[in-house]
Amino acid sequence: MTRSILLAMFAAALGVSNAQAELTPEIRAQAKKEGRIVLWSATGGEYLETVKREAKKQLGLTVEAQRFTTFTLVERAMKEFDANIHEIDVITIGALDPVADMRKRGMIVPFTPSSLDKYRSRELYDPEHYWHTHAMYPSTIIYNPAVIKGDMVPRTWNDLTQPRYKDQLIMGSPVTSSVRAFSYLWWQQMGPGFFDGLKRNNVQIVSSNQSAVPLLVRGERPILLGDFFVFMLAHQQGVPVAEVAPKEGVLALVGPAMLMAKAPRTNAAKVFLDWFLSPDAQATWSDAGSLSPLRDPKIKYPAILGDYDNLQYKIVHPDTINEWWRKEGRQKITEVFGGG
Repeated sequence: MTRSILLAMFAAALGVSNAQAELTPEIRAQAKKEGRIVLWSATGGEYLETVKREAKKQLGLTVEAQRFTTFTLVERAMKEFDANIHEIDVITIGALDPVADMRKRGMIVPFTPSSLDKYRSRELYDPEHYWHTHAMYPSTIIYNPAVIKGDMVPRTWNDLTQPRYKDQLIMGSPVTSSVRAFSYLWWQQMGPGFFDGLKRNNVQIVSSNQSAVPLLVRGERPILLGDFFVFMLAHQQGVPVAEVAPKEGVLALVGPAMLMAKAPRTNAAKVFLDWFLSPDAQATWSDAGSLSPLRDPKIKYPAILGDYDNLQYKIVHPDTINEWWRKEGRQKITEVFGGG
């Protein structure tokens, strides 16, 4: 009987998670020798810099990171995988929609983090552990209070179709970014006419909500159909911004983290991913605006976010969003806003 089997049996007898059993001293030693990982992320800015800095500080691993919008990242990763180019170790994206296709292609493999018992809900990870949520992105309306004041502050999503908001709106593309999931919520609650209303108001479409921040803070497009992560991204630039949670409700995007099947630095990738999904790591960027999937006293949020840990939100299964996109969403959204 091999040592690894004995370790697994011993761990199971003690109730230790698969991840803890998997991260043996030998694997940690090999991870140290590998010394780095390649991370492709749909989240950038100071958040990504914090991940890189803390991974080096806490793990001794160098994180070489590239940032793309969610669907651009997945498309590029699929092309590399199909071309037998394997340089990516870990992928984190801003929506669950592409994960089923990645799994079918054999791009990702199961990995169980040691923090599993701290997850808020079983909805936040795959039962077979092909993905685990690393962050949630609740939707909200973000505005520049130097421009939008008093009665001009919108209170609902539907308010944004009123003529007084013409030439003031901006949003990420539902075609290329995780805004697609928000679009599903808007479709269900207000109907396809909501998008016609946005078009009449000449909403500006950019590649992602993150890329909308400069126009928001300059007041050129003072209202963003965004999320709390982008709200904090703008706030941290030192420019006053405000947000209002729409009365129709808040949808939380689920951002999955995944281990690549042919990660060239598998040991370092496992050590990184287990840390990345731990309370210690999550606490270091809790001021970034994403809602942690974990509940732990170490994770504290900025006062500007209020009682963020108890925010009420909805989660929609990606299969539902994908089916809507195939049957209705893509045609309508591209008719209104263009793109593929």
